[in-house]
This record gives sequence, C-alpha cells and structure tokens, in this order.
Amino acid sequence: GYHWAGPSWQETANPNIVIPGATMQCDDPEAVAERWSFLLRRPVLDAGNNVRVMSTDNAQATFIPLADDRGEGLTVVQLKCRDPQAIAANAERAGIRVAKTDAGHTLSLCGTRFVLS
Repeated sequence: GYHWAGPSWQETANPNIVIPGATMQCDDPEAVAERWSFLLRRPVLDAGNNVRVMSTDNAQATFIPLADDRGEGLTVVQLKCRDPQAIAANAERAGIRVAKTDAGHTLSLCGTRFVLS
C-alpha cells in the first residue's frame, strides 16, 4: 500500500488513469531525490546536469534544478489515460488551458503541466 494516500485509496483509484511519471523542480535535486529515495526505499540514478531519477514499480520520479520562478514543487505529471481526448475536452469545458503537443494533450493547472497520453 501507499501510506500517504490512506488505507483505502485503491478502492477509489480510477483504473483508466495511471501516473507513469512526475517531475519536481528543486533547489537541490540531489538532496530531495535522496530524501524520496530514503522514504520509498528506492535507488536514485544520476542522469547528469544535476538531474536525478528514481524508479518505482510502475512509475518514474525525476528531480530537476529550478526551471522557473515558482520555487520548489511539482512541475510535470504524466498521465496515461484510456481516453485522453475526452479528458482534454472536459478540461477545456471547465476553463482549463489545454495544448496539443507531440507528446499528447497538455493541461496547465495551478502551475503544473499534466501530459495526457
């Protein structure tokens, strides 16, 4: 289980949406990655250019240097979806900015990019 999500998170998880990756920008990517590594008991790889990568059973976390003036935090979440077009259309109807890229649809919400594929 995933302690931080609560005891019954799997009962309400949407099987049509999976998070295969996320990127966090950090003042000190190495230190932040090492902390996550300790918490999740997973090794961290040095990808060069002060970027660290940690794999879990079904996802990858990437830790990068600060890329903008927002400070530390989540910057990209990759979502593998059964129907990314429907999610993008619903997001647009809700007033969320959606862009079509080579990687798929990208939603910008609260300073974080969600890449749908």
